[in-house]
Amino acid sequence: MSFKVFSTAALAALALVGCGSPASSPANSPAPASSASAAAAPADTGSAVGVTLSDFKLSPGTLSAKAGAVEFDVKNDGPTPHNLTIKDSTGKVVGATKNLSPGENAKLTITLAAGAYTAICSLPGHESLGMKDVLTVS
Repeated sequence: MSFKVFSTAALAALALVGCGSPASSPANSPAPASSASAAAAPADTGSAVGVTLSDFKLSPGTLSAKAGAVEFDVKNDGPTPHNLTIKDSTGKVVGATKNLSPGENAKLTITLAAGAYTAICSLPGHESLGMKDVLTVS
């Protein structure tokens, strides 16, 4: 019988601890809605683009993104080093990853206005071997 009383008392104590103090009440915590809107905000101001580099092409074949902050998730799937370099319509480099070793990943985040850009690997000869694509930002 004493075990039953102890178990009931222990469960009651755990239940009270789980409820927390008034300082940790939901009224003092950030509302879940603000977390959801904060997570949704980057989607409204830009986009994410996955790019795979290999010998000698960029995948997918056509790149597109929403204007704003664009995050490129880049993976070198080739047996040689590559990079992702983004140029504007005048040929000016607006962003680039470091040279990635085979199997290496990188993220590149740049703010882009609507327009046409060129995505290339800027290592000597790689662009002419086919590592070039159009990036359309709308």
